[in-house]
Amino acid sequence: MTQGKLPKSPKPWWNHYCSRAEKQKKRAWGIFRRYPTEANLIEFKRARSQARRIRRESQRIWNEKVFPTSWQRAIVIPIAKPGKDPQDAGNYRPIALTSCLCKLMERMVNARLVYCLEEKGTFSPFQSGFRHHRSTIDNILLLETSIREAFVRNQHLVSIFFDMEKAYDRTWRYGILKDLYHLGFRGNLPVFIQNFLKTRVFQVRVGSTLSRDFYQREGVPQGSVLSVVLFILKINDIVKQLPLTVKGTLFVDDFQISCASANMSTIERQLQIAIRKITDWTNTNGFVISNQKTICMHFCRKRGLHPDPEITLNGVALPERKGNSNKTERKAAQLFKKEGEQVRTEARTKEPGPKHPARVPISGRPDDVARKKLVNDKNPTCGQ
Repeated sequence: MTQGKLPKSPKPWWNHYCSRAEKQKKRAWGIFRRYPTEANLIEFKRARSQARRIRRESQRIWNEKVFPTSWQRAIVIPIAKPGKDPQDAGNYRPIALTSCLCKLMERMVNARLVYCLEEKGTFSPFQSGFRHHRSTIDNILLLETSIREAFVRNQHLVSIFFDMEKAYDRTWRYGILKDLYHLGFRGNLPVFIQNFLKTRVFQVRVGSTLSRDFYQREGVPQGSVLSVVLFILKINDIVKQLPLTVKGTLFVDDFQISCASANMSTIERQLQIAIRKITDWTNTNGFVISNQKTICMHFCRKRGLHPDPEITLNGVALPERKGNSNKTERKAAQLFKKEGEQVRTEARTKEPGPKHPARVPISGRPDDVARKKLVNDKNPTCGQ
């Protein structure tokens, strides 16, 4: 796994409007320096005043700690999940539309914040979500390597995949600000994030109809650029709760742990210790783990009867899925058998076509016989 570095951004409030105004000012100055006329002088002064005005507007939000009220509003459009019942309101994915200028400001602050966090090494090395040169492939390779090592050592490997209920909506805002303070962030950045996380107002739009105003007093805003980094910062410490014998990986809110051993009782004991610590941490930080969507997978190559893991979460046994399940193999065999029977049936019902002539051996073809006779006539001793 590699860890990329972001370019340093010395001015968090600097945007492309400032860059364009600065280029126009430099272009006007270059023209006036080569052709010092009165008209070029007026054009240079106009470009300089325009660049100064744009910079001051961008600096005001950052330096004066002013956050526009319109930036705290959002329009939520529900999109139905494919293959789900559209009559159930829980089967819709909310898409939040926020201010474009707010997103631009968020990107500038996000670039500076991510740079500082990566420089300090704040993020866990097992977190691969929304980081430079990191992806889900890193987590998949780590799990695959652990599984192959367990197979080589003739061991069991049990992996648990956790699912957070409404992870973004349950994020503890005060906890985010507290983590930023402990990391040494002072000045305008924490104030901007605090104003960004203040009470948000959103409306739901279906077609051309808007609902009444709803207030979001907890969690990070949906559809915002800065929300992902703030959520990753808050959930970062969950990996530190694991025992040394348990491995874990993160992709934003998707959390996975695994343990390998030849003794199933050892695996159950270590995973139960890890689950208890994870549950205590989530209860302290406001997260909730879903018992229905959290699953347990058992990987092994041992033949014959062997014990299956019995893992519980909040007193409820986790559903188990075997990594080498024969059920999938049986379904695939039945499918291939069905397709093979269909192909054979089509071959029997197909009308017979014209028969191909029998293949003639190479040595018996007419052209080869004629060529051999011609060579023997030219050289009588060749055929003897």
